[in-house]
Amino acid sequence: MTYLDQFLFGFYPYLCMVSFFLGSWARFDRSQYTWRSQSSQLLRRRQLFWGSILFHVGILGLFFGHFFGLLTPPVGLNVYTVRSVAAQIPEGSDVSLDDIFWGILPFFILSFIVLAILILVPSISTLLPRTMFGG
Repeated sequence: MTYLDQFLFGFYPYLCMVSFFLGSWARFDRSQYTWRSQSSQLLRRRQLFWGSILFHVGILGLFFGHFFGLLTPPVGLNVYTVRSVAAQIPEGSDVSLDDIFWGILPFFILSFIVLAILILVPSISTLLPRTMFGG
């Protein structure tokens, strides 16, 4: 690991977090009343309409981008691992990547169904802790 890698990935993120928290604390300590939004949503509803919609579309894009980004590398790695193992078995030598990807398609469909259910009924995600600990 080079010094640049150590700085960028080992030291710099913590430096940014410390500067964020210290800066936020100093701003709150010096001028607390600058943190409010002054009811901008109520006063400028027409002007903020498209910005609010685009903001929420961007948040959804970030969420789904991270969802697919975190989901696909392990799945892709497993697909190529299965392909290389299948090539070593005499019965599996004719298995193509298309066959493997069609085989994991139900997994993706079920992932979308689970995600849609959690978005539509978010209280499901806290059902087990509420049942165990009361609430």
